[in-house]
Amino acid sequence: MAKNKGYLTTDHGDLLIQGGTFASGVSEGSEARRIILSIPGDFKWAVGVGAGLRMSLGQPLSQTDKNRLTREISKQLTQDGFTVNEVTIDGETNVNTDVNRK
Repeated sequence: MAKNKGYLTTDHGDLLIQGGTFASGVSEGSEARRIILSIPGDFKWAVGVGAGLRMSLGQPLSQTDKNRLTREISKQLTQDGFTVNEVTIDGETNVNTDVNRK
């Protein structure tokens, strides 16, 4: 199982600084979070990347909306090389994923 290393981010998406420098380590969680929150078009080099969750946060979600988002999150993460074991959406703001790199 591959473990990507890169710069780590905070829960808010900012670069994490430790000891006066950018923190680095296994970055799979940060990468998955960026993909889930981003909207297609956010990345010039990969305009189709993004599950678009950011647009749905804080809005009432029907079961149909939750199913659509779950499928889109799974699709986006799979296309980026993740193995998706589970994606659940609980309420309006809680998304839980169980993913790892292939």
